[in-house]
Amino acid sequence: MTRKQILILAGLVVFLIVIVVTGVATRRDPRGSDMRTAEELLSTTTSSGEVVKESFTSEVPSTASATKPIVEIPVAAQPGQSPALLGSYDIVATTGGYSPSSLTAKQDDIAQISFTSRGGNFDFSIPAMNIYLSARDGEKVQSSFRMPTSGTFLFECRDMCPAEGKIQGTLIVLP
Repeated sequence: MTRKQILILAGLVVFLIVIVVTGVATRRDPRGSDMRTAEELLSTTTSSGEVVKESFTSEVPSTASATKPIVEIPVAAQPGQSPALLGSYDIVATTGGYSPSSLTAKQDDIAQISFTSRGGNFDFSIPAMNIYLSARDGEKVQSSFRMPTSGTFLFECRDMCPAEGKIQGTLIVLP
């Protein structure tokens, strides 16, 4: 073999390895939809191996389905416009975490969050949406907000976390 043929062959081998690694890294099912969980979508590993939580990604897991709200009310912002839904959701914070730890809603709908703290003073924050609620032990507070962007959002305690450490969950907004 000539030197030129060896270089061409080496280039083809490297190209095939890159294609195979890229195919494995995207982890798609046969239908082509993303199979990663909300936790995987929000996790990033640094070069030192440390796992860091992001507060938002535009990706939505293909397996996500809407969480059934406690109350659901159609709300029309303007006459003739298709109504958005106002969904009411209860979230309870304890030293063990948030319950539920994941909510799924649709883009442009309005979420009414009733946040209750049990076993201590806790807070609830969605950094990417600039949402913050805090409650004393046994207290229930509410907030409503529109979900303007689809994606996966991290919610977490910010200032009043349990002694055991940060508690977190995910809000998935379907397009």
